[in-house]
Amino acid sequence: MNEKHLTMIKALARNSASRRDFLKYAGLSTAALAAWPVFAEDDPAGPPKRGGHLRIGASGGASSDTLDAHNSLTNTDMPRAAQLYDPLVRLDRSGAPSLVLAEEITPNALGTEWTIRLREGVTTHAGKDFTANDVLFSFQRILENKFPGATSLGDIDLANAKVMDPRTLRIPFKSPYAIFKSALTVPFFYMVPEGYDPMKPDGTGPFKLSSFTPGVQSVVERFDGYWDGQGAYLDSVETINMADEATQVNALRAGQVDMIDYLSYASVGVLRAAGAKVVIAKSGGWTPITMRVDSAPLSDVRVRQALRLLVDRNQMNQILFGGEGVIGNDVFSIFDTMYDKSLPQRERDVDQAKSLLKQAGQSDLQIELITNDVYASQPRTAQIYAAQAKEAGVDVKVSFQTGSQYFAQSYLQVPFSQDWWYYVPYLVTASQATAAGAPFNATHFSDAEYDRLFKEAVATTDIAKQTELAMAMQRIDYDRGGNIIPFFYPQIDACSPKVGGLGQAVSGLAMDNFNFKGFWINS
Repeated sequence: MNEKHLTMIKALARNSASRRDFLKYAGLSTAALAAWPVFAEDDPAGPPKRGGHLRIGASGGASSDTLDAHNSLTNTDMPRAAQLYDPLVRLDRSGAPSLVLAEEITPNALGTEWTIRLREGVTTHAGKDFTANDVLFSFQRILENKFPGATSLGDIDLANAKVMDPRTLRIPFKSPYAIFKSALTVPFFYMVPEGYDPMKPDGTGPFKLSSFTPGVQSVVERFDGYWDGQGAYLDSVETINMADEATQVNALRAGQVDMIDYLSYASVGVLRAAGAKVVIAKSGGWTPITMRVDSAPLSDVRVRQALRLLVDRNQMNQILFGGEGVIGNDVFSIFDTMYDKSLPQRERDVDQAKSLLKQAGQSDLQIELITNDVYASQPRTAQIYAAQAKEAGVDVKVSFQTGSQYFAQSYLQVPFSQDWWYYVPYLVTASQATAAGAPFNATHFSDAEYDRLFKEAVATTDIAKQTELAMAMQRIDYDRGGNIIPFFYPQIDACSPKVGGLGQAVSGLAMDNFNFKGFWINS
């Protein structure tokens, strides 16, 4: 990469087109939205071909960007990790677990012991055979450093884990853990070799590192020794940090990048009018309004229920997504087979909300809602919510923070704010968000009955019983939980017509669940 190229990238990363310009081009798209099909038409890039350099204008990122396989935290960390590393198992486009490095992941009858059998012939970028010892090392590293995936490993007993042969690892648990395989679909379980150094990352992924400048960009090159015998189509991928959606859209329109991610619906029309391919995927991703249940007045369940009843979910979905989101019911993991569809759909009921607030002594409720730009639709969601609440006499003051400010000052701390989640199965999400010990419990939800049900659910291998217990947990979420979930957002990405392979996945994660191996470019 020459100096001129690097200078251009740094300018793109810093540049933030004016709000007026963004609103101007967003407004131009309004009349055209209905004329465009919701999902992408036949791939204009033609059949898959090898070669080419893909430039991604990725949302967000900061000087704290990392290539650590087990500690991805930002919208730019996650795609870079997916380029460099592989998990044992990941979610497929429909949201079902799909084996990757693992050939088998099987429990004993009680779920107290799991056996992982690796694929044959997997090597790292450095040419090292990937073995069961590396899997054990990866789990140990996650636990010892208390990385985000640690709580999804349940009551794992790594001290007594046994490497049976180079491809087989047997892992005991101190108590039954029936959701281990599903838990591994959380994108914190990329596998790395023993002695792994995130400053000089070695992985088994379809690409290997060429260069990395935190806060600016990264370049990866195809790994020709990839275990499936084919590897990626692309020669290389460049991931460029971009400050906001306007910068992303302008860069794609100008031909400075080939793909952009995490877009709002306001950009759809103008991008299609400019000839870009836009893919809108129904997803289980959610951006809840979070209420700290340990903070007055939100500690009163009547207040929490009133704030839920103020939401006009259909109106919000129409304004934000042209109706292409999925209406939420204050319970997460909508694509899980255990999701309780029998719960009555919560509708807007201003009179009931007023009555509950009066009972709670909060008829003149004033509350600050901290919003952020971690996901594109969040600031607008907060504004719509405030307008809807005002009709019931509730004064919601919306305060905006950038993603960096939010994580530094407000995340997991303030009483009333907004969070962002991708889709994973219900019990796995609970282990991360709402059950005892969950690391990302923005609502500070703590409920003895809920925790008892969770422990029973993850301990049984009886799917019918597990479903019954999970649905009982969802009833608690619905009745007294701390999340307002008005919708499940559509994941919106866009690319040049010369880029092929960008499909639709329910994960709520960008770029077809980071399917870089499957992209090609017809340059």
